[in-house]
Amino acid sequence: MTDEQLQAQATVLAYKRVFRSPAGQQVLQDLAQFCRSFETAYQENDRLTYVTIGRQEVFWRIANLIDVKLDDMFKLRRKDPIPTFEADL
Repeated sequence: MTDEQLQAQATVLAYKRVFRSPAGQQVLQDLAQFCRSFETAYQENDRLTYVTIGRQEVFWRIANLIDVKLDDMFKLRRKDPIPTFEADL
């Protein structure tokens, strides 16, 4: 494995450790709301639309890196806890 691949793997593991913890889940739920992750990005003007798209992009990057599944997304939307996957950490 190359240094770049090892660094990428370490980064993914760090994201999982942070966001799959109980405190991380609380932050992830807050980010889901703040980033308007379950809403349309369209706003009343282009600038606000682009801001919303940027927020959503950050949230979805985190969700992707920590392997949030579709069922977990519905849980996040309802503010239910998602699995911590401590075995993966």
